[in-house]
Amino acid sequence: MDSVADLFDFESYLEKNKIIYKFTYKKIEITELRMLKTIHKMSQMFKTLKSPKIKNITFLFIVQEFIIPTNFSVFKSWSQVFYDNFDVITEKLDFTVVQVDNNNIINTFLWLFKKYYIPIKPLYISTSDTINQQYIHDVEYRKNNTQFEMSNMKQL
Repeated sequence: MDSVADLFDFESYLEKNKIIYKFTYKKIEITELRMLKTIHKMSQMFKTLKSPKIKNITFLFIVQEFIIPTNFSVFKSWSQVFYDNFDVITEKLDFTVVQVDNNNIINTFLWLFKKYYIPIKPLYISTSDTINQQYIHDVEYRKNNTQFEMSNMKQL
């Protein structure tokens, strides 16, 4: 599966005593094989997160451009990875930030999200690296800005 292109650049790092898992979408077509590879990598990541040494984590997804797949079932398979790791997410994930660049991507993302996944932990939508940093490091900023909620999606 090494010859299959990654959908995301995966990166993890420590920043101000927080572990950040950053997933940057590569702006390539989402195929079944690429999604299977992504699911495998995320499953491996969740195994690592089960370590008692790891406490508080944040997920950061960067989606600047989105190529809609022809087969939407790949998203159902991907969301299942999160449900399968419900225990790790509830115990260790503080929240998730999704950075998108424009309203079209936000609407598409939210439509897909609503169809296949209900957030387990708070989810924030961002439009820049600066806002990402505020969400990640500023508790007051998170309190004062609406998190993504399923009730907000009914109009989509």
